[in-house]
Parts: sequence; structure tokens; C-alpha cells
Amino acid sequence: MRANYRLVLAFVLFVVFVSGVGVGFDRLLLREGVPRLGVLFLSNLLTGLVAGILFLQNKIRAHEKHKLLEDRLKKVADMNHHVRNALQVVAFYRSQISDPEAGRLLQDSIKRIEWTLEEVLPRGWNLEGKPPEANGAAGSKQGAPRA
Repeated sequence: MRANYRLVLAFVLFVVFVSGVGVGFDRLLLREGVPRLGVLFLSNLLTGLVAGILFLQNKIRAHEKHKLLEDRLKKVADMNHHVRNALQVVAFYRSQISDPEAGRLLQDSIKRIEWTLEEVLPRGWNLEGKPPEANGAAGSKQGAPRA
């Protein structure tokens, strides 16, 4: 709810700022002796230029945030891949252990790590924003495995 108030406040401030710039240009141009039709065109042109610069700045920031998020998601996906590969080796050697208690503890640890990976970045989740079900992968488990 607070985000909505911030959005409305930003909108109102933007409108007030651009309107103020337009009125300021009008007064400046009239004071300089520019004819009224010229004031109309020049003031609108300059006000549009200011609004366009603000819009462009906002779009650039949004693109930078999107790119940063995409880079972070790629790092998490790489980490997920490498950890899962390492877990395969651990799981293989778990079957080589003769002590059943040690094997059980190791298997429980493997399950906890796999559960964590599925909660952070489910298998099949892509960076285009499609949910895992769209890729045919199973969704993440609801509960944590018991230790």
C-alpha cells in the first residue's frame, strides 16, 4: 500500500515540476519580447524536452536495474548448476560408505542441500520469467526436509 502512495506522490511531483517548467519558460519568453505564438511553440518545445529528458533518465535507470537483476539471476543459476554437480559426486561416494549411520547422515545432508537449491532456484526455471511449470519442471517442495 505504501508503494502506491509513493507512486502517486512521484506522479504529482512530476506533473508539478513539468508544469512549473512550462510556466517558467512562458514567463521567460514573454519577458524577452517573443511574440505570443512564438512563446506557445518555444515553451511547449522546451517543456517537452525537459519531460523527455526525465523520461529517458527513468528508462535508463529501469534498464540498469533489470540488467543487474538478470546478472544476479545468472550467477545464482551458475551456482545452482555447480552445487548440483558436486552433489552427484558426494551422493556416489555416500553409497561407498560401509557405516550405515554415516551414510544416513550424508544422505540427509544431501536432501537438505537439494531442498535449499529448489527453494532458491527451482530446476527448469529460466531467466525469461516463465514459472517452472511452463518448462515442464516440478515446482518446489512446500516443506523443509527433516534433519
